[in-house]
Amino acid sequence: MLVQHNKYRLLHNSHPMTLSTSLNAFAQEWADYLAMNNLFEHRENLFSLNRGENIYYSYDSVLLPSGMDAADSWYNEISDWSFASNSPKSPNAVTAHFTQMVWNSSLQLGCGKSYYGNKVYVVCNYFIAGNMLKEYDQNVFEPNL
Repeated sequence: MLVQHNKYRLLHNSHPMTLSTSLNAFAQEWADYLAMNNLFEHRENLFSLNRGENIYYSYDSVLLPSGMDAADSWYNEISDWSFASNSPKSPNAVTAHFTQMVWNSSLQLGCGKSYYGNKVYVVCNYFIAGNMLKEYDQNVFEPNL
């Protein structure tokens, strides 16, 4: 996941992230909790810890999903992001996973993955947290294509 994140961050001139063992453990704990309880929700009180979080869920009735497409799924939200206004293209657009991934000030990453039957849950935590109001201009940059 670190390689995928940094590949996308490089496109946006965002600083590369480093892997955090403590964030890995934190994310794995939550992924296990989600899988064990068959839930899909964010952990509470992340703001007080200055941690961001992306969660992903996939199900396949035949094959066991790997979860490796989580980062691609999050990044694909770029299609709903306006770089002209540095905001979502519409009020209902889901873009916070994308913006957290490329958030320039988020320099540490930890991810966990857990299974429940043919479902996979992926959680990534970021330090420092992204998606801070009035800080998008300094942290979400247009891609160099």
